[in-house]
Amino acid sequence: MLEEDDFDAYILNRLSDIIHSLLVTYTDSYLVYFDTLVPHFYALLQQTRSVSDRQWALCVFDDVIQFTGAHSHRYSQFFLSRMAESLADSSAEVRQAAAYGFGVMGMNGGPVYARACAEALPTLFAMISASDSRSVENNTATENAVSAVTKIFKYNNSCVDNIDKVKHLIEINKKRNNTILFSFIKFGYLGFQFKKIQKKHHMFMVIYVI
Repeated sequence: MLEEDDFDAYILNRLSDIIHSLLVTYTDSYLVYFDTLVPHFYALLQQTRSVSDRQWALCVFDDVIQFTGAHSHRYSQFFLSRMAESLADSSAEVRQAAAYGFGVMGMNGGPVYARACAEALPTLFAMISASDSRSVENNTATENAVSAVTKIFKYNNSCVDNIDKVKHLIEINKKRNNTILFSFIKFGYLGFQFKKIQKKHHMFMVIYVI
């Protein structure tokens, strides 16, 4: 059974690579052909499927968003809710792929994804602030979550409350060549409090969301 699962994962990996190459080359022109594959990848996203199935299905939709931008929204009914739920999946690989997806939504998706990006922030914050977020197993997923938050704040923030305060302090950090660290006690839309801390000779901006 394990060998069979490994073979299935290999096939999905290769298929994902092929679709990635086609999207890089043809961008949204490829979608007319991708239409026929959507039901199959939608099936792979379901919670009853294996970790590998869900991970690679998310990776395919990540590429669709990244290389076709707003055109990918035509498939949102198939992947968006599952991608959001996958941010809290028990598998780090699935969370990693889901977080990457929200990062490309933030950077490449445009206004059609603005609400979804804003609604994903609480779960992304939870990933970043989890006590084991920097463990070997979880670190890549955490890095993708940090990247997603940053991209949403910078490129697709029209539905994010208090964004002006966040953008101002991010700009301060950029000018000072500082690293941004998001540490969230809890999420809400009442406002932001900001505090600077010094650690190991690097300045981190800690954003406490209350």
